[in-house]
Amino acid sequence: MCLCKHATPCHSPSHHHTIITIITIIIPSHTAILDAIATHQPKVVFLTSPNNPDGSTIDEESLLAILNQPVLVVLDEAYIEFSGEPTRMPWVLQRPNLVVLRTFSKMAGLAGIRVGYGAFPDGLIEYIWRAKQPYNVSVAAEVAALAALSNMPYLEVWGGGLWRGRCGGWVE
Repeated sequence: MCLCKHATPCHSPSHHHTIITIITIIIPSHTAILDAIATHQPKVVFLTSPNNPDGSTIDEESLLAILNQPVLVVLDEAYIEFSGEPTRMPWVLQRPNLVVLRTFSKMAGLAGIRVGYGAFPDGLIEYIWRAKQPYNVSVAAEVAALAALSNMPYLEVWGGGLWRGRCGGWVE
């Protein structure tokens, strides 16, 4: 498994019964990631775009180069609303080795409920369901997430306010 330096801590596995080697890439560039894939042959690469805390994003050319490798790419887009960049979630339909993860923490201001979602290739869904813990989302989190999704105009205003706030001041 390859992790870039600032990959979210929850991506660091803590399962004692699993043998996992973690390769941390200190200065993430697509060249360093490709070199790590060639050298270590991981099964999974975790990427964040935009990255926290520096806000760097993975450009299309770099991501395509990484996706052309024989590896599952998990792209964490938790901070995508802060980037001004489009989500890569639609790419999952054409890329059987891409998973895109998102969260309600930033996009809906629901950080305390710890609920997110992802887009997975069809071939992975069966395995995700096997590994998923029962009752992994609380009733309160589910209600809050569904309420947020039922009010898309609010989410667009909230997300736009976050973006404008990051770029120099909140604007209504």
